[in-house]
Amino acid sequence: MMGARLQEDDRTYQIVTYDDPGGKLHFAVWIDTATSLPKRVFMVGEAHYMASTMAAYNTPAKISPP
Repeated sequence: MMGARLQEDDRTYQIVTYDDPGGKLHFAVWIDTATSLPKRVFMVGEAHYMASTMAAYNTPAKISPP
């Protein structure tokens, strides 16, 4: 489902939300309208949640606790 469109850091982002087919995971993704690349992903599940921010594409992933 298409959500709000917002301005941040001189960029425009389209928020897109969706659920997994089983309805147990819910996602919200900030998509950069100029590049079509995700900036942020939020996921909410039955027992946990996750927030990810993407900034440097084509580099190895780094995972650190909040």
